[in-house]
Amino acid sequence: MKENFRKLLPGSFEALRSIKFFIKCRKRFWKHQQRIRKLLFPDSEIRVLTGPFQGLNYYNKTIWGAIVPKWLGSYESHLIPVVNEIIDLRPKLIVDIGAAEGYYAVGLAKILKESEVIAFDIDPIARFRQRQLARLNQVKNLQICGFCSSEKLHKVAEPDCVIVCDIEGAEMELMNPVKSPNLIRSKLLIECHRWKNLGPNEVAEEISQRFSRTHSIRRIGPLELDLKAWRESIPALETLRNNELEACFDEGRDICQIWLWMKPAGESTAQPA
Repeated sequence: MKENFRKLLPGSFEALRSIKFFIKCRKRFWKHQQRIRKLLFPDSEIRVLTGPFQGLNYYNKTIWGAIVPKWLGSYESHLIPVVNEIIDLRPKLIVDIGAAEGYYAVGLAKILKESEVIAFDIDPIARFRQRQLARLNQVKNLQICGFCSSEKLHKVAEPDCVIVCDIEGAEMELMNPVKSPNLIRSKLLIECHRWKNLGPNEVAEEISQRFSRTHSIRRIGPLELDLKAWRESIPALETLRNNELEACFDEGRDICQIWLWMKPAGESTAQPA
C-alpha cells in the first residue's frame, strides 16, 4: 500500500514523509539546540564558528538532522580537507545531490561566487530551508532542484565538475557511469550508506569497482573527536560537561560512515599535507 501511494502520488508521498521526519528531528534535537544557541550566540546572529564555512550565516530552525555541529563547523569534520580542496579547485560547476538545508551547497556558493551550484533534494521542506539559507547569505549562484535522475545527472555533469552525493543509500542506483556516462569526467564525493541487504562497506566496494578504471579513489572514515581542542577553539564550550559537549557533535549517524573521494585518473586523491 505504501509503495502504491508513492507511485500514484509521489509529491504527496514525499511531503508527508518530509513532515513526519521533521517532527522526529524536532523532538530529538530542539531542546538541546535551544540551549546551545543561547550559549554560543546570546546577543548575536548565528554564524558558523570554524571550518571552511566559517562566517556563513545560519538560522535556528528544525532541519534534516542536527544543526549544532553545523553552527560549530564540526559537521563531517573528516571531510574538511576535501572541502578545502574543492574550494581551491574553484570548479565552474558543483552539483550537490541530497543537499538537505544547504550547508554545502550554500556554503560553497557563497565562497565560490564565480561557480554555478546546482542542489538536488527530494524533500520539499529541505528545499524550502535551502532557499531560506540562500537568502540569509545573499547567494545568487545556486539553483535548487528536486529529484535527480540518472538522465538529469548525465545532462548537468560537465568535465571537471564536482559532484557531492549524500542520498541515504540511493547512491547505489545513481552513481553509475553506465547510466550517467559523464560521471567518468567528474570529481565525486560520495557518502556510502546501508542499501537493502548491503552495509556501507559493501556499497563502497561496489561503487569503487564501478569507477576503478577511470578514477583514483580515496576512502574516508570518521575522525575521533578531540574535546580538549574544541574547548580551546570555542571558549563558550568550556562550561559544558563532557557528555554535554559530546551531544553538540552528535550528528545522529551510523557508526560505520564511509565517504569516497574520487578524481579522474591522473589526479591525486592523496591527503593534503
